[in-house]
Amino acid sequence: MSYVYEFRSSTGTDVYPVILRFSDVAGDGACFYHALAKHPSVPFANGLALKEHMFREVLREEVRFHPLSKYSDWAQNAKDYANTHLGDPKKYADETTPFFVTAVLGIDVITINVFGEVFRPSVMMLDSTDPAVRILVRLPLVNAFVLHHTFGKSNQWHLQSEIACQRNQLNHFGALLGSESLCLPATVYLNLLRRTEVVMAIGQEHPAKRKKTEKWSFSSRDGVPRPDVTPLTKVHQSSIPGGKEPAKAAGNQKILLKWLSSHKNNFDLASKLDALVEHETKRRSARNLFCSIRDVDIRDDPDSEDVHRCILEMVSHVVSTLSNSQPSPSSSIVPLLSKRTKELSWLQRSAVVFFYLHPKLGRRDYQLTSKVFARPKATIKYWVTSIECNRAIGVHLTSMTAKSIESLLPEQFRNLAAPDSKVHFVIRVSDHAPKQSLLVNGSDGLSCQALSAKARLVNDNAQLQYLPGTLSRRAGAGRPNSFLHIRSRIVEMLDQSWESGRLITTEQLYQLIRNEFSRDEKFFTAKLDSSKKSHPNSLHQFVRRVLQDNRFSTRTPTVSQSIPLNWKELAENNAEYLRKLFRSKNVDVVITADEVFLKFHKIALKAIAKTGERHIGNIVQAHDEKLGATVMVACELLTSQLLPAMIIFTGKFGKRLCDQYQHHKPSLITFNEQHWMNTTTFKMYLRFVMGLFPNRTIGLTVDRCRQHYGTEIDSFVDTLNKDESIPGKIVLGYIGEGLTPILQVPDVCINRALKQRIQSKYYLLRNDKAPQFRPGEKFHVTRDDMIGIIESVINEINFENRQSKWIANAFVKCGQDPWSVSLAEFRRHLDDLATNSLYAAMLKHQQALKL
Repeated sequence: MSYVYEFRSSTGTDVYPVILRFSDVAGDGACFYHALAKHPSVPFANGLALKEHMFREVLREEVRFHPLSKYSDWAQNAKDYANTHLGDPKKYADETTPFFVTAVLGIDVITINVFGEVFRPSVMMLDSTDPAVRILVRLPLVNAFVLHHTFGKSNQWHLQSEIACQRNQLNHFGALLGSESLCLPATVYLNLLRRTEVVMAIGQEHPAKRKKTEKWSFSSRDGVPRPDVTPLTKVHQSSIPGGKEPAKAAGNQKILLKWLSSHKNNFDLASKLDALVEHETKRRSARNLFCSIRDVDIRDDPDSEDVHRCILEMVSHVVSTLSNSQPSPSSSIVPLLSKRTKELSWLQRSAVVFFYLHPKLGRRDYQLTSKVFARPKATIKYWVTSIECNRAIGVHLTSMTAKSIESLLPEQFRNLAAPDSKVHFVIRVSDHAPKQSLLVNGSDGLSCQALSAKARLVNDNAQLQYLPGTLSRRAGAGRPNSFLHIRSRIVEMLDQSWESGRLITTEQLYQLIRNEFSRDEKFFTAKLDSSKKSHPNSLHQFVRRVLQDNRFSTRTPTVSQSIPLNWKELAENNAEYLRKLFRSKNVDVVITADEVFLKFHKIALKAIAKTGERHIGNIVQAHDEKLGATVMVACELLTSQLLPAMIIFTGKFGKRLCDQYQHHKPSLITFNEQHWMNTTTFKMYLRFVMGLFPNRTIGLTVDRCRQHYGTEIDSFVDTLNKDESIPGKIVLGYIGEGLTPILQVPDVCINRALKQRIQSKYYLLRNDKAPQFRPGEKFHVTRDDMIGIIESVINEINFENRQSKWIANAFVKCGQDPWSVSLAEFRRHLDDLATNSLYAAMLKHQQALKL
């Protein structure tokens, strides 16, 4: 079957007729490339060879073909687009592919669909302002026509039934072969005039010789004659005055104003947070007053001693009252024990154990001891029962009496026990390394074997048979390690990779071992010989033991910001700036906020399968595994709580979904085209945070990036602070470039715990729906599921912090507590980072990111 096409230039004076013949190709996903390979002017044997050659040329001359990034889909650059299509043999062509064919191979692709519409990339690329023009002017273009039609229904191209064919069904390409070459000038803009079916008869004049053009053409859809019009082509819309960005910013500003006018505070949550802040403020005032009075030396003035005692009793009463008013008993304060658990000495820990064991004081009641000393029950139980603490605590308990700890006890417990009373505590280990006990026979040798394990042997008289005195044992006794020189070399390679920051995988380590020690016949026979069926995994086992013995493990790499060279000095100055800023502004609440990206699905790299199976797979795949949301995680110092999160999903800002979730509580839900935080959404978050703490001055610390920083944000903050309808004020503090992994509280202590718990919740959700799965079905995680998981994890973390207060401790660790009297924990945190060899490698080989 042949068809006549007539083309004309943009002036309408020149007519270019051509006869085309249709030839279909295989429908294997590469039909577009197969259709091009059908043309005589295309020097490729098949479509797959054409595809591979074209995209490899793009990768080889990346700089030359970079202007094609303008036409690549999904905002990819030309390199990423080529990698995507080259790495997937079944990746079909899209509307971007003809641009690459034209620019790389010099093939002027002319695509015609069943509706009579023509798409020619060379016309669009010949704009004088297009950088791709420099590519085209060097190429001698040859023409290649392809037909875009429904797979298996190519005959609809010349039948009236084609009007029922929808556009989304045009999923196949076929070759249109011309009877003569159509070599048109590169500046000619083509329009399709008419299409008629041609029946070639003997002696009939060739239709291509006609030169006259008709004023009317028949529509390819309904056959009704209409004036000739230019068919639909992919053209860039004309830009509005000032560009699209100002118009988009103006639209976002209107949406923001509408949201601000309709936003309502969560008064129930605000009242609860206000009560927690008020309680913690009073507790800190009482503690500071108590510490200041305790440090006064008035022993030389007898007249003031009674006053001193009265003040101490009054403060103790105030502290006790505040502790009883708090639902959690962990805020009770005992003199000399108002420190963190890690800061307690062994003498102070022994006093807690003494109180617990004494029959008149603690009476072996973990709940009472926990309330008196403000320590978790699990921690006290660990001090009492663990073998690690047995020796250190037992040394102090042997000489400790009730009178010696009287100053550490509250007033109501000081006269309950006799002053000289002691407790019975068994020291189960001697003065040597932890987890080692003396041999049962009483010799001086050491053993890591437990006492019960040594006495397992029973003699004929049903008595335990201990180790004889003639034997000697050493710690870690057993079969000596083999191939010590190879072990030391492996450890050396691991240390070099770790200290240089160039981490290697286990597969790379296997390859290094094979390259270096394959000539060692003994080692090759024992560990590397793959033909040995008795121990096929000898090398894996050998490497695993070397890693375990030298404290190495396989982990998933994590990525963070680049660290400046003088990071320690910058961190100290930045922390001091934040503390001074918040003290000078007299803030009532201190918050740090950080953004974290969470995916809808946790993609597992490994799965459990039966042994012996060569191929495994999951019948139920994730439908939206690449999608996710940005979550703004915020921590508050005084309440030691996580604030309700701001969750940003992918969508149109200010459209239907935003209206649907506008009044969701307690989290703030919004939508953005790229699900990232921008200036507009950050303004929404500022207003949202002010609604959580009305009538208070809020100190908010965020990263210093362009979404959070600038004159636009400063003017918006001034507007919020001057607005009388919004009670309270907000002060912004910034963490400098490259200091987020050092100073940002959520990044240091929250994000990892948050992701792990969300992952566990995701697997619980998947397991609940597992009985409903069917083969080939897609597993969906809805927005409501994602929101529910995030909110439930935040509630769990907040419940834990009612006792442990590890969020508030993280503020002290990162130097973010403006009322802290000591910076010892902050300096210890910086010193720990300074000794980390991986951080040292990052400082040496990386440069700070300029935001």
